[in-house]
Amino acid sequence: MYLQRSRKIAYAAVFGAFAGAVSLIFANPAISVIFGFPILTYLLIDPAEVFDFLAYFIGGPRVGVITAFIHFLILILAAGISGSLTNLTGAPMKLAGVLSGFLGLSLGLKLYNRAVARNPRLNRMISTSFIASAIVRVCIMIPANIVYFFVAGPIAFGGLDKLLAFAAFLLGNVGIHTSGFWDLLAWILLITSLYNVFMVAVAALPSYILLVYTLRLNALPGHLYSGRVWIASHFQSNGDVTAVETNT
Repeated sequence: MYLQRSRKIAYAAVFGAFAGAVSLIFANPAISVIFGFPILTYLLIDPAEVFDFLAYFIGGPRVGVITAFIHFLILILAAGISGSLTNLTGAPMKLAGVLSGFLGLSLGLKLYNRAVARNPRLNRMISTSFIASAIVRVCIMIPANIVYFFVAGPIAFGGLDKLLAFAAFLLGNVGIHTSGFWDLLAWILLITSLYNVFMVAVAALPSYILLVYTLRLNALPGHLYSGRVWIASHFQSNGDVTAVETNT
């Protein structure tokens, strides 16, 4: 039990550190200009969530949540050192996005397990969980983004009027001209929802590939990863996971 708990703590620490480091790299102004989401370019495409989701699949929901909080704390610390209000207010939104994604993953896995009691297939299980993750993330992040828009956003941009003007400017660059406040807010929420779906997709493919690789290493006796990873608990044995995956 002690070794298992120590391993989970190590997973969370390593994955959280990797996630935080990648987020900081992509938050660099020279890089963030390239990886801004289309239209609302202040939404950053951040592949760091791959490590958050991988921690979830390898160590379980608890490890995933701890990893997400380590990721969050690194972003808060870096924002405090740099004095960036944009990064400071964005860190809680990143945490909310990841945690809502985890909730969707858990719901997706439960639905899949109820629907497929025998012979589960890893690729279908993961695809179902990521679809649920995207749906739940969008549903939770819509009200979260409304709160951000009225509370944290004005702090980051120096006032609500400046935030509105900046968002309207970005929309106008692609030919979207809003007729008022609520029209502007609706466009922001729509594009932000598309961004949240896209972020789940960004995390899905790399984490799936790394997960399959980890499960195969997991089957090797004496390997660092030997011993059951959390997602394998949805199968009868690690051998079943490997056999299922090689047939997909």
